[in-house]
Amino acid sequence: MRLGTSIKVAFGYVILILLLMVSIFYIYDKLMLLERSQEAERTITERRRAVNTVVSRLYEAEIVAQYVSIGQIPNSQAYQEAMKQACRAIDSLRVVFTDENQRLRLDTLKDLLGQKEKNMRSLLHLVNDSKENLAYKTQIKKMIAQQDTVVNQPKIQKKVVTNNQSYVVKQKKKRFIQRLVEAFSPAKEDSTEVNKVVQEVYIDTVQQEAYNAADTLVNILQRAEDSMLMQKSHRTDLIRNRLKEQQAAGALLSLKVSQMLETIEQEEQQLLNRRMQREALIRQKAILTLAIISVSAVLLALVFSFIVWRDITQSNHYRKELEKAKKRAEDLLQVRERLMLTITHDIKAPVGSILGYIDLLSRLLKEKRSQFYLENMRSSAQHLLRLVTSLLDFHRLDANKMDIQSVAFNPKQLFDTLFVSFVPLAHKKGLEISADLDEALNGSFSGDPFRIRQITDNLLSNALKFTEKGSITLQVKLEEPLIHIAVKDTGCGMSLEEQGKVFKAFTRLSSAQGQEGFGLGLSITQKLVELLGGSIRIGSHVGHGTTFHVYLPLQREEIPAQSDEEMPLLSGKLRVVMIDDDRIQMQLNRAMFESALGDQKLELTCCHTFEELFEAFRHHDYDLLFTDIQMPGMNGFELLKSVRALSGTCGQHIPVVAITARSDVSENDFVAHGFAASLYKPFNAVELVKVVERVIGMSTGVKISERENMSAYTETALDFKNLLAFADGDQDASRQILETFVTESRQNVALMEQALEKKDISRIGEIAHKMLPSYTMLGAHEVCKSLKVLETKRTMSSVIHEDEKEKIKNLIQQILEIIKEGEQEVSLISKNLEK
Repeated sequence: MRLGTSIKVAFGYVILILLLMVSIFYIYDKLMLLERSQEAERTITERRRAVNTVVSRLYEAEIVAQYVSIGQIPNSQAYQEAMKQACRAIDSLRVVFTDENQRLRLDTLKDLLGQKEKNMRSLLHLVNDSKENLAYKTQIKKMIAQQDTVVNQPKIQKKVVTNNQSYVVKQKKKRFIQRLVEAFSPAKEDSTEVNKVVQEVYIDTVQQEAYNAADTLVNILQRAEDSMLMQKSHRTDLIRNRLKEQQAAGALLSLKVSQMLETIEQEEQQLLNRRMQREALIRQKAILTLAIISVSAVLLALVFSFIVWRDITQSNHYRKELEKAKKRAEDLLQVRERLMLTITHDIKAPVGSILGYIDLLSRLLKEKRSQFYLENMRSSAQHLLRLVTSLLDFHRLDANKMDIQSVAFNPKQLFDTLFVSFVPLAHKKGLEISADLDEALNGSFSGDPFRIRQITDNLLSNALKFTEKGSITLQVKLEEPLIHIAVKDTGCGMSLEEQGKVFKAFTRLSSAQGQEGFGLGLSITQKLVELLGGSIRIGSHVGHGTTFHVYLPLQREEIPAQSDEEMPLLSGKLRVVMIDDDRIQMQLNRAMFESALGDQKLELTCCHTFEELFEAFRHHDYDLLFTDIQMPGMNGFELLKSVRALSGTCGQHIPVVAITARSDVSENDFVAHGFAASLYKPFNAVELVKVVERVIGMSTGVKISERENMSAYTETALDFKNLLAFADGDQDASRQILETFVTESRQNVALMEQALEKKDISRIGEIAHKMLPSYTMLGAHEVCKSLKVLETKRTMSSVIHEDEKEKIKNLIQQILEIIKEGEQEVSLISKNLEK
């Protein structure tokens, strides 16, 4: 299945939108990854800031320590405060670090700070204890304590020998981190000079001298000074040792800080490298992915652009071809329109003239052979008229130009008449035909009886055409607000495939080969049903016949009937002027007028040209104007305008009746253009008289019985021609039909007499129902009235009264009289055959 251009464009936009959404999601995901990298970078920055704080605090503590050690700061409170701040900075850094190794290093650093602080306190203690007065007091106390024992003590000579040893130690080249650490600690030289002091004490116990108490104060003081110098030297050595320990602790602390900074730097550098690599990889993947998506989007846009361009090109090509086809179709429609108009005017009008003249001849020629020829002519003309009418009906339905004429009518009488007309056709083919009409239909209803009759007629004709043996049934029921029409036959039936084609125009099924017609009957029927707002369905099986079901809206309506006596009677002559370019049609119309009204009621003027018509209007006044619609030089509509433009009252107010063979124009259309009424060719004298009375609003005085006598089918009170019309002039077939009629009638009379003896009114009603179609065709009106009364009692079980019994006996006598006439007709045909 080919997709439309709009669907392809929409599909392309959907794909592009999906690609855009994927791109947005992908970019968002990568931005979130970069955001997480930035968070890691912020963590590293925070750690670096914390490390810098620790180094700064250590640097401050070291500076304070140096000031304290040289005595620039008199107490250690500043040093202790600096150390506390350094410890707090280490604790803050410990919170930032998550690595346990780093935390252990920080613990070690904190321990070193504590050891350094301890050494500083010891150093300060030694410095504070090195005052000279304290040394002098100590020596004096010792001298006083030794006064009593100094004489008895032996003299032991001691000698202290001090040796100084010096050597230089070269330092290794330092790394950047170590140099950075030393920037926060006291400066150190590249080469270190190491001084080693060795003291050796020599005691001489051989020589002893007695203590001389008479030593002078000078000797005492000299000894005190020597002792003080020795103590001072000892304290100096302790201070030097403490300083060395302090320097060693500072160096170790610097080393730990250097290691920590180096580790942090390495981790940061590794993390930075990984982050940069990761970000570079993310960027590369993002660029690659976006490039792929962009290329895909461009390719898709190109592909869909090509598809749309191709579709547009094809669409333009198809549009041009469709325009050509449309132009050709419009030309064909115009040709068909002209053809239909040609058929309407050039075929239908002459056929109408033929039928009109046949009707006139039927009343003049009484000889049997002449009547036979006329009947054949009428049959052929009516067949041609039916074909033309089918084409015109299909054309009007296809162009939506057919209108509904809703009037009040009796549906039961309509279907009775229609059924009776098909009885001889069914008998001719040897088929049984029956009707089941709902009694509820015997009333006044509102609808279009002509279209309903046409629908039913088409269905019955179709059933008759395709049924070779068996029966045909017409069933009509009232299912308010619908009427259900069912036509059932026992014909060949149809398959499901054929049922799908049966309503198509100009379609002929395989079973219809050899049958006459265009294949329009069921198509017209379906369109008529739809026009009336109904529905049609079909049920059929091959070899088991077909049933058509039609449902049409029908409303009950009570309309009082108007009789001819309600109209004022026409007094004097009716002055009618008629114009038609067709002389044959003109003569036919004249004959119909004269036959219907006679010279006493009619004054008719016939014109063949417009000049003759306008000349007649200048000299005479007329009551009614009949004009043909399609004439050379000026059509009926233009003629109406010209007549209305004439000076004088006659031309401005005279009723104008349109005579036309164009069935595509309704009477409402004619009335809308100013016409009083319309007559459609072919028409008969009865229709002519009805239009005249309706337009002038007066009765012509022609009685209903006289109007019926105008028809070629009702020239006598009893006429067997309806029974013999479908024998196609075959005398032998006519005799057989009449013999069958006589035989069945005698059998029905016998059955009716038996039922009368049994007083079985329902059986009599069934027999009357069976006999009614045949006697309706004969025109036996009195007999038909009695049969219809009895038909209504076929479902009753009441007792037959005496007055009813007498009526039934009289009916039997009338039927026997008709049977005798039928036997005489059979004898006459038999004599003709013998000749």
